[in-house]
Amino acid sequence: MSVRLRFIFLLFCISGFLNVMAQPVETVVQAGHYAAVTSVCYSTDGKLIATGSEDKTIILWRSSDGRQIRSFRGSASGISHLEFNRQATAILSLSKDGTWITWDVATGKLKNRLKPDVDRFTFASFSPDGSQIVTGTRKSGISVWNAETSTKILDFKPVPKDLYGDKGFEYPEAGTVSFSNDGQFVVAGTGDNTAILFDAKTGQEIRKYKKTNSTCTSCIAEAAITLDNKYVLLARSDSIRMFDRLTGTVIREFYGQGGSPENLQVSPDNRYVSAIEYGVAEVWDLKTGKLIIKAGDYSQNKVLAAAINPDSRQIITGSEKRISEIWNTGSGKKAMTLMGYLNQVDERILTHSYMYWAALVNEAKLSPDGKYIAVGRTCNRRTRRKSYRMGSRNR
Repeated sequence: MSVRLRFIFLLFCISGFLNVMAQPVETVVQAGHYAAVTSVCYSTDGKLIATGSEDKTIILWRSSDGRQIRSFRGSASGISHLEFNRQATAILSLSKDGTWITWDVATGKLKNRLKPDVDRFTFASFSPDGSQIVTGTRKSGISVWNAETSTKILDFKPVPKDLYGDKGFEYPEAGTVSFSNDGQFVVAGTGDNTAILFDAKTGQEIRKYKKTNSTCTSCIAEAAITLDNKYVLLARSDSIRMFDRLTGTVIREFYGQGGSPENLQVSPDNRYVSAIEYGVAEVWDLKTGKLIIKAGDYSQNKVLAAAINPDSRQIITGSEKRISEIWNTGSGKKAMTLMGYLNQVDERILTHSYMYWAALVNEAKLSPDGKYIAVGRTCNRRTRRKSYRMGSRNR
Protein backbone atom coordinates (compact mmCIF):
# COMPACT_ATOMS: atom_id res chain seq x y z
CA MET A 1 0.00 0.00 0.00
CA SER A 2 1.43 3.43 -0.97
CA VAL A 3 2.16 6.10 1.59
CA ARG A 4 -0.64 8.26 0.14
CA LEU A 5 -3.21 5.48 0.42
CA ARG A 6 -2.13 4.76 3.97
CA PHE A 7 -2.52 8.43 4.85
CA ILE A 8 -6.05 8.56 3.34
CA PHE A 9 -6.99 5.37 5.16
CA LEU A 10 -5.71 6.81 8.45
CA LEU A 11 -7.73 9.99 7.95
CA PHE A 12 -10.83 7.92 7.21
CA CYS A 13 -10.39 5.92 10.43
CA ILE A 14 -9.83 9.06 12.52
CA SER A 15 -12.86 10.73 10.94
CA GLY A 16 -15.05 7.71 11.72
CA PHE A 17 -13.78 7.62 15.29
CA LEU A 18 -14.50 11.33 15.80
CA ASN A 19 -17.99 10.94 14.34
CA VAL A 20 -18.74 8.16 16.81
CA MET A 21 -17.35 10.19 19.70
CA ALA A 22 -19.45 13.18 18.61
CA GLN A 23 -22.72 11.26 19.07
CA PRO A 24 -24.49 12.41 22.24
CA VAL A 25 -24.55 9.89 25.07
CA GLU A 26 -28.01 9.72 26.64
CA THR A 27 -27.98 9.04 30.37
CA VAL A 28 -31.38 8.01 31.66
CA VAL A 29 -32.14 7.85 35.36
CA GLN A 30 -34.28 4.82 36.16
CA ALA A 31 -37.15 6.87 37.54
CA GLY A 32 -40.24 4.78 36.75
CA HIS A 33 -43.78 6.12 37.13
CA TYR A 34 -45.08 8.04 40.13
CA ALA A 35 -48.74 7.14 39.52
CA ALA A 36 -50.73 4.07 38.48
CA VAL A 37 -49.66 2.30 35.26
CA THR A 38 -52.77 2.30 33.06
CA SER A 39 -51.51 1.03 29.70
CA VAL A 40 -48.78 -1.34 28.49
CA CYS A 41 -47.69 -2.72 25.11
CA TYR A 42 -44.87 -4.53 23.31
CA SER A 43 -43.20 -3.63 20.04
CA THR A 44 -43.79 -6.18 17.28
CA ASP A 45 -40.31 -7.68 17.70
CA GLY A 46 -40.75 -7.85 21.48
CA LYS A 47 -37.57 -5.88 22.18
CA LEU A 48 -39.31 -2.76 23.51
CA ILE A 49 -42.04 -2.13 26.05
CA ALA A 50 -44.04 1.06 26.47
CA THR A 51 -45.94 1.89 29.66
CA GLY A 52 -48.40 4.73 30.15
CA SER A 53 -49.50 6.18 33.46
CA GLU A 54 -51.87 8.46 35.32
CA ASP A 55 -48.81 10.68 35.74
CA LYS A 56 -49.33 11.71 32.07
CA THR A 57 -46.05 10.17 30.92
CA ILE A 58 -45.03 7.25 28.73
CA ILE A 59 -41.85 5.30 29.45
CA LEU A 60 -39.92 3.19 26.95
CA TRP A 61 -38.20 0.13 28.41
CA ARG A 62 -35.83 -2.51 27.11
CA SER A 63 -37.56 -5.85 27.54
CA SER A 64 -34.38 -7.93 27.87
CA ASP A 65 -33.27 -6.37 31.16
CA GLY A 66 -36.00 -3.90 32.16
CA ARG A 67 -33.87 -0.80 31.64
CA GLN A 68 -35.67 2.52 31.15
CA ILE A 69 -34.64 4.04 27.83
CA ARG A 70 -36.53 7.35 27.74
CA SER A 71 -39.70 9.17 28.74
CA PHE A 72 -42.34 10.83 26.56
CA ARG A 73 -43.92 13.97 28.01
CA GLY A 74 -46.60 16.21 26.55
CA SER A 75 -49.92 14.54 27.27
CA ALA A 76 -52.42 16.75 29.07
CA SER A 77 -53.96 13.87 31.03
CA GLY A 78 -53.40 10.26 32.01
CA ILE A 79 -52.73 7.60 29.38
CA SER A 80 -55.55 5.15 28.63
CA HIS A 81 -54.15 3.27 25.61
CA LEU A 82 -50.77 2.64 23.94
CA GLU A 83 -49.49 0.78 20.91
CA PHE A 84 -46.46 0.66 18.62
CA ASN A 85 -46.65 0.74 14.86
CA ARG A 86 -45.30 -2.43 13.23
CA GLN A 87 -42.01 -0.78 12.37
CA ALA A 88 -41.51 0.21 16.05
CA THR A 89 -40.69 3.74 14.92
CA ALA A 90 -43.77 5.39 16.44
CA ILE A 91 -46.03 5.04 19.47
CA LEU A 92 -49.71 5.95 19.45
CA SER A 93 -51.20 7.05 22.75
CA LEU A 94 -54.72 7.93 23.78
CA SER A 95 -55.17 10.13 26.83
CA LYS A 96 -58.17 10.31 29.11
CA ASP A 97 -59.15 13.73 27.80
CA GLY A 98 -59.85 12.06 24.42
CA THR A 99 -56.71 13.12 22.53
CA TRP A 100 -54.55 10.82 20.42
CA ILE A 101 -50.84 11.58 20.06
CA THR A 102 -48.13 9.98 17.95
CA TRP A 103 -44.55 9.92 19.28
CA ASP A 104 -41.17 9.31 17.70
CA VAL A 105 -39.66 6.25 19.39
CA ALA A 106 -36.04 7.21 18.65
CA THR A 107 -36.22 10.74 20.08
CA GLY A 108 -39.24 10.77 22.39
CA LYS A 109 -40.60 13.82 20.58
CA LEU A 110 -44.28 14.42 19.94
CA LYS A 111 -45.05 14.06 16.23
CA ASN A 112 -48.76 14.77 15.93
CA ARG A 113 -51.92 15.08 17.97
CA LEU A 114 -55.67 15.37 17.43
CA LYS A 115 -58.66 16.05 19.65
CA PRO A 116 -62.23 16.52 18.37
CA ASP A 117 -63.77 19.93 18.90
CA VAL A 118 -67.11 18.76 20.30
CA ASP A 119 -66.44 15.13 21.20
CA ARG A 120 -63.64 12.94 22.51
CA PHE A 121 -61.89 9.88 21.18
CA THR A 122 -62.61 6.74 23.20
CA PHE A 123 -60.08 4.53 21.39
CA ALA A 124 -57.41 4.78 18.69
CA SER A 125 -55.35 2.23 16.77
CA PHE A 126 -52.78 2.15 13.94
CA SER A 127 -53.46 0.60 10.55
CA PRO A 128 -51.12 -2.31 9.66
CA ASP A 129 -48.74 -0.03 7.74
CA GLY A 130 -48.90 2.74 10.35
CA SER A 131 -50.05 5.39 7.89
CA GLN A 132 -53.60 5.64 9.26
CA ILE A 133 -55.32 5.78 12.64
CA VAL A 134 -58.83 4.49 13.26
CA THR A 135 -60.75 6.10 16.11
CA GLY A 136 -63.93 5.57 18.08
CA THR A 137 -65.81 8.37 19.81
CA ARG A 138 -68.68 8.90 22.21
CA LYS A 139 -71.03 10.63 19.76
CA SER A 140 -69.42 11.03 16.34
CA GLY A 141 -68.95 7.43 15.29
CA ILE A 142 -65.87 5.71 13.88
CA SER A 143 -63.39 7.37 11.53
CA VAL A 144 -60.01 6.84 9.87
CA TRP A 145 -57.37 9.60 9.86
CA ASN A 146 -54.04 10.21 8.16
CA ALA A 147 -51.47 9.64 10.90
CA GLU A 148 -49.13 12.38 9.62
CA THR A 149 -51.57 15.15 8.67
CA SER A 150 -54.60 14.38 10.90
CA THR A 151 -56.81 14.64 7.81
CA LYS A 152 -59.98 12.58 7.97
CA ILE A 153 -60.05 9.85 5.32
CA LEU A 154 -63.27 7.93 5.95
CA ASP A 155 -66.32 7.68 8.22
CA PHE A 156 -67.87 4.31 9.07
CA LYS A 157 -71.64 3.96 8.93
CA PRO A 158 -73.30 1.30 11.09
CA VAL A 159 -76.76 0.13 10.02
CA PRO A 160 -79.39 1.15 12.63
CA LYS A 161 -81.14 -2.24 12.44
CA ASP A 162 -80.62 -4.43 15.53
CA LEU A 163 -78.77 -1.65 17.35
CA TYR A 164 -80.91 -0.22 20.12
CA GLY A 165 -78.56 2.67 20.77
CA ASP A 166 -79.02 3.97 17.24
CA LYS A 167 -82.68 4.73 17.94
CA GLY A 168 -81.68 7.66 20.09
CA PHE A 169 -78.31 8.57 18.63
CA GLU A 170 -76.90 8.84 15.14
CA TYR A 171 -73.91 6.66 16.04
CA PRO A 172 -73.15 4.21 18.86
CA GLU A 173 -70.34 4.88 21.28
CA ALA A 174 -67.22 2.80 20.59
CA GLY A 175 -65.33 1.11 23.42
CA THR A 176 -62.62 -0.30 21.17
CA VAL A 177 -61.85 -0.10 17.46
CA SER A 178 -59.03 -1.70 15.44
CA PHE A 179 -57.94 -2.92 12.02
CA SER A 180 -57.63 -6.59 11.19
CA ASN A 181 -54.09 -7.89 10.77
CA ASP A 182 -54.28 -7.61 6.97
CA GLY A 183 -56.08 -4.24 6.98
CA GLN A 184 -59.17 -5.68 5.28
CA PHE A 185 -61.57 -5.09 8.16
CA VAL A 186 -62.24 -2.75 11.06
CA VAL A 187 -63.92 -4.20 14.13
CA ALA A 188 -65.53 -2.09 16.84
CA GLY A 189 -66.90 -2.87 20.27
CA THR A 190 -69.89 -0.58 20.73
CA GLY A 191 -72.95 0.10 22.87
CA ASP A 192 -75.73 -2.42 23.41
CA ASN A 193 -73.19 -5.25 23.96
CA THR A 194 -72.45 -5.33 20.23
CA ALA A 195 -69.42 -5.83 17.98
CA ILE A 196 -69.60 -4.40 14.47
CA LEU A 197 -67.44 -5.51 11.53
CA PHE A 198 -66.79 -2.98 8.75
CA ASP A 199 -65.12 -3.04 5.35
CA ALA A 200 -61.98 -0.98 5.96
CA LYS A 201 -61.91 0.46 2.44
CA THR A 202 -65.56 1.47 2.04
CA GLY A 203 -66.60 2.00 5.65
CA GLN A 204 -69.72 -0.09 5.11
CA GLU A 205 -71.01 -2.42 7.81
CA ILE A 206 -70.61 -6.15 7.12
CA ARG A 207 -72.14 -7.78 10.20
CA LYS A 208 -73.10 -7.27 13.85
CA TYR A 209 -72.28 -9.71 16.63
CA LYS A 210 -74.42 -9.41 19.73
CA LYS A 211 -73.75 -11.11 23.02
CA THR A 212 -77.31 -10.88 24.29
CA ASN A 213 -80.68 -9.53 23.24
CA SER A 214 -80.32 -6.62 25.64
CA THR A 215 -81.29 -3.04 24.94
CA CYS A 216 -78.58 -1.35 26.97
CA THR A 217 -77.19 1.80 25.36
CA SER A 218 -74.64 2.26 28.16
CA CYS A 219 -73.29 -1.31 27.93
CA ILE A 220 -70.16 -0.53 25.89
CA ALA A 221 -68.45 -3.72 24.72
CA GLU A 222 -64.88 -4.43 23.61
CA ALA A 223 -64.13 -6.38 20.44
CA ALA A 224 -61.18 -7.95 18.61
CA ILE A 225 -60.58 -10.03 15.51
CA THR A 226 -58.18 -12.97 15.34
CA LEU A 227 -55.01 -12.88 13.25
CA ASP A 228 -56.49 -15.15 10.57
CA ASN A 229 -59.78 -13.20 10.38
CA LYS A 230 -61.76 -16.33 11.26
CA TYR A 231 -63.24 -15.16 14.54
CA VAL A 232 -64.58 -12.02 16.18
CA LEU A 233 -64.39 -11.79 19.96
CA LEU A 234 -66.75 -9.75 22.12
CA ALA A 235 -66.13 -8.93 25.79
CA ARG A 236 -68.93 -7.74 28.02
CA SER A 237 -70.97 -8.82 31.05
CA ASP A 238 -69.53 -12.02 32.55
CA SER A 239 -67.53 -13.62 29.71
CA ILE A 240 -65.81 -13.32 26.34
CA ARG A 241 -67.75 -14.74 23.42
CA MET A 242 -66.07 -15.90 20.18
CA PHE A 243 -68.11 -15.75 16.95
CA ASP A 244 -67.47 -17.23 13.54
CA ARG A 245 -66.81 -14.17 11.39
CA LEU A 246 -68.73 -15.41 8.35
CA THR A 247 -71.82 -16.92 9.98
CA GLY A 248 -72.05 -15.09 13.30
CA THR A 249 -72.35 -18.42 15.10
CA VAL A 250 -71.01 -18.56 18.68
CA ILE A 251 -68.03 -20.94 18.72
CA ARG A 252 -66.80 -20.67 22.29
CA GLU A 253 -67.05 -18.67 25.51
CA PHE A 254 -64.23 -17.79 27.88
CA TYR A 255 -65.05 -17.53 31.58
CA GLY A 256 -62.96 -16.13 34.39
CA GLN A 257 -64.06 -14.66 37.69
CA GLY A 258 -67.52 -13.69 36.52
CA GLY A 259 -66.76 -10.01 36.15
CA SER A 260 -66.96 -7.78 33.10
CA PRO A 261 -63.82 -8.45 31.00
CA GLU A 262 -61.83 -5.37 29.96
CA ASN A 263 -58.63 -4.74 28.02
CA LEU A 264 -59.50 -7.53 25.55
CA GLN A 265 -56.60 -8.70 23.37
CA VAL A 266 -55.68 -11.60 21.09
CA SER A 267 -52.02 -12.61 21.18
CA PRO A 268 -49.97 -11.79 18.05
CA ASP A 269 -49.49 -15.48 17.29
CA ASN A 270 -53.22 -16.28 17.62
CA ARG A 271 -52.70 -18.67 20.57
CA TYR A 272 -54.18 -16.78 23.49
CA VAL A 273 -56.90 -14.36 24.56
CA SER A 274 -56.33 -12.00 27.48
CA ALA A 275 -58.49 -9.64 29.52
CA ILE A 276 -58.77 -8.11 32.99
CA GLU A 277 -61.48 -8.95 35.51
CA TYR A 278 -61.70 -7.49 39.02
CA GLY A 279 -58.14 -6.19 38.82
CA VAL A 280 -56.67 -9.54 37.75
CA ALA A 281 -55.15 -10.26 34.33
CA GLU A 282 -56.35 -13.54 32.80
CA VAL A 283 -55.09 -15.51 29.80
CA TRP A 284 -57.06 -18.25 28.01
CA ASP A 285 -56.07 -20.76 25.35
CA LEU A 286 -57.87 -19.64 22.19
CA LYS A 287 -58.49 -23.18 20.89
CA THR A 288 -59.70 -24.82 24.09
CA GLY A 289 -61.06 -21.90 26.13
CA LYS A 290 -59.03 -23.06 29.13
CA LEU A 291 -57.88 -20.40 31.61
CA ILE A 292 -54.11 -20.87 31.89
CA ILE A 293 -52.83 -17.93 33.97
CA LYS A 294 -54.03 -15.29 36.41
CA ALA A 295 -51.80 -12.38 37.46
CA GLY A 296 -52.37 -9.65 40.00
CA ASP A 297 -54.56 -9.20 43.05
CA TYR A 298 -57.49 -6.81 43.45
CA SER A 299 -56.69 -5.85 47.03
CA GLN A 300 -52.89 -5.97 46.99
CA ASN A 301 -51.83 -5.28 43.41
CA LYS A 302 -54.79 -4.32 41.23
CA VAL A 303 -53.99 -4.76 37.54
CA LEU A 304 -55.16 -1.98 35.21
CA ALA A 305 -53.51 -2.99 31.92
CA ALA A 306 -52.07 -6.10 30.29
CA ALA A 307 -50.45 -7.18 27.02
CA ILE A 308 -49.04 -10.44 25.66
CA ASN A 309 -45.61 -10.35 24.05
CA PRO A 310 -45.23 -11.38 20.37
CA ASP A 311 -44.12 -14.96 21.05
CA SER A 312 -46.79 -15.44 23.76
CA ARG A 313 -44.23 -16.59 26.31
CA GLN A 314 -44.87 -13.67 28.64
CA ILE A 315 -47.55 -11.19 29.63
CA ILE A 316 -46.90 -7.75 31.05
CA THR A 317 -49.23 -6.05 33.51
CA GLY A 318 -49.52 -2.49 34.78
CA SER A 319 -50.97 -1.84 38.22
CA GLU A 320 -52.11 0.69 40.79
CA LYS A 321 -48.78 0.11 42.57
CA ARG A 322 -47.08 2.25 39.88
CA ILE A 323 -45.13 -0.72 38.53
CA SER A 324 -45.25 -3.09 35.56
CA GLU A 325 -44.60 -6.79 36.00
CA ILE A 326 -43.71 -9.46 33.44
CA TRP A 327 -45.08 -12.97 33.96
CA ASN A 328 -44.26 -16.25 32.24
CA THR A 329 -47.39 -17.65 30.60
CA GLY A 330 -46.14 -21.22 30.95
CA SER A 331 -45.44 -21.24 34.68
CA GLY A 332 -47.41 -18.21 35.83
CA LYS A 333 -44.35 -17.00 37.74
CA LYS A 334 -43.16 -13.40 37.76
CA ALA A 335 -40.03 -12.88 35.65
CA MET A 336 -39.29 -9.17 36.01
CA THR A 337 -40.55 -5.88 37.49
CA LEU A 338 -40.22 -2.57 35.67
CA MET A 339 -39.74 0.19 38.22
CA GLY A 340 -37.48 3.05 39.30
CA TYR A 341 -36.52 5.23 42.23
CA LEU A 342 -39.93 6.94 42.23
CA ASN A 343 -41.42 3.65 43.40
CA GLN A 344 -39.53 4.15 46.68
CA VAL A 345 -41.28 7.43 47.38
CA ASP A 346 -43.91 7.24 50.11
CA GLU A 347 -47.33 6.77 48.51
CA ARG A 348 -48.81 9.27 50.95
CA ILE A 349 -46.76 11.95 49.23
CA LEU A 350 -47.76 10.86 45.75
CA THR A 351 -51.48 10.80 46.53
CA HIS A 352 -51.55 14.08 48.44
CA SER A 353 -53.37 16.84 46.52
CA TYR A 354 -50.40 19.20 46.89
CA MET A 355 -47.38 17.00 47.39
CA TYR A 356 -47.79 14.49 44.55
CA TRP A 357 -45.54 16.61 42.33
CA ALA A 358 -42.62 16.18 44.73
CA ALA A 359 -41.57 12.92 43.14
CA LEU A 360 -41.34 14.54 39.73
CA VAL A 361 -39.40 17.66 40.74
CA ASN A 362 -37.01 15.89 43.10
CA GLU A 363 -33.61 16.04 41.46
CA ALA A 364 -31.63 12.92 40.74
CA LYS A 365 -28.00 13.43 39.75
CA LEU A 366 -25.54 10.79 38.58
CA SER A 367 -22.01 10.78 39.98
CA PRO A 368 -19.22 11.26 37.38
CA ASP A 369 -18.29 7.59 37.54
CA GLY A 370 -21.92 6.53 37.05
CA LYS A 371 -22.00 4.43 40.23
CA TYR A 372 -24.27 6.58 42.39
CA ILE A 373 -27.40 8.70 42.21
CA ALA A 374 -27.96 11.59 44.59
CA VAL A 375 -31.68 11.96 45.25
CA GLY A 376 -32.94 15.05 47.09
CA ARG A 377 -36.30 14.61 48.77
CA THR A 378 -38.83 17.41 49.38
CA CYS A 379 -39.45 18.28 53.05
CA ASN A 380 -36.34 16.33 53.97
CA ARG A 381 -33.04 18.11 54.50
CA ARG A 382 -31.03 14.97 53.99
CA THR A 383 -29.77 13.95 50.59
CA ARG A 384 -29.32 10.25 50.12
CA ARG A 385 -26.67 8.67 48.00
CA LYS A 386 -28.00 5.59 46.28
CA SER A 387 -25.91 2.94 44.57
CA TYR A 388 -26.93 2.98 40.92
CA ARG A 389 -25.83 -0.60 40.29
CA MET A 390 -26.53 -2.45 43.51
CA GLY A 391 -29.51 -0.54 44.89
CA SER A 392 -27.88 -0.05 48.31
CA ARG A 393 -28.33 3.23 50.11
CA ASN A 394 -25.92 5.35 52.14
CA ARG A 395 -26.50 8.52 54.12
